[in-house]
Amino acid sequence: MKRIGIVANLTKTSAFPLIKRVVAWLLERGIQVSLDSEAHKSIGGPAESCRTQEMTNCSDLIIIFGGDGTMLNIAQQMDGAPTPIIGIKVGGLGFLTAVTEDEVFATLEEVVAGRHRIEKRMMLGCSVFHHDGSKHREHVALNDVVVQRDSLERMLTLETYVDNEFLASYACDGLIVSTPTGSTAHSLSAGGPIVYPEAQVIVLTPICPHMLTNRPLVLSSEQTLRVIVVSEGVSTGLMIDGQIAIRVHQWDNIIVRKSPSSLNLAASPNKSYFEVLRTKLNWGRR
Repeated sequence: MKRIGIVANLTKTSAFPLIKRVVAWLLERGIQVSLDSEAHKSIGGPAESCRTQEMTNCSDLIIIFGGDGTMLNIAQQMDGAPTPIIGIKVGGLGFLTAVTEDEVFATLEEVVAGRHRIEKRMMLGCSVFHHDGSKHREHVALNDVVVQRDSLERMLTLETYVDNEFLASYACDGLIVSTPTGSTAHSLSAGGPIVYPEAQVIVLTPICPHMLTNRPLVLSSEQTLRVIVVSEGVSTGLMIDGQIAIRVHQWDNIIVRKSPSSLNLAASPNKSYFEVLRTKLNWGRR
């Protein structure tokens, strides 16, 4: 690798000394280092300053210091760029930022030497067709697209169609449309299944459904989901990866399908997804 970019969550000031050590470590190995421009103002040092979006096009790897929210934010800015990213967990649980601070240099040694794995993570594309004829441009989601009510007064009614065939009418607090990567996020907390992250499926998980027969459903990634807001007078929002909020109204159509864009995650060959499950969720323990 000749050039590596670094992005940091600037609220995690405790990580600044580690970032400086990583920059020095990379420079010692003859690798050019860019810090995103905002981080460069706070951290300084010999690394070059570079805007995040420019970094995605001129780097061989991007290292992200922060939590899963920071990773999701960068995934939005990647705009389909194939540059692999790797997350260093700074606080929080961290499924996407799977590398701990203690593992940083051992993992980077593997990655710089080319002994890492690339995990191709599927993303969703989401468009909104408003009842008045206007359209909200398509956004991508690495984790999930969530339709949910804002108020506590009334239940939300959503009609769903798969490839234009009627699926079900959900009376619920909301509906989560998740990628395999997002299956361990909001969907899991609502009772959805854990899906191997490199699988090619779409998961539908209703939030507090008002009927016993509504359970999570797994669709093929080749299928297109259409969600119609049926409820009248219920304040309803659409949240994409917890980063982008869109107001939706009665009879608005939300179209969700597999995006042509995907995200490349660089992973250590010494840590598997199942190990992360056991570590993060205490999976399989009694």
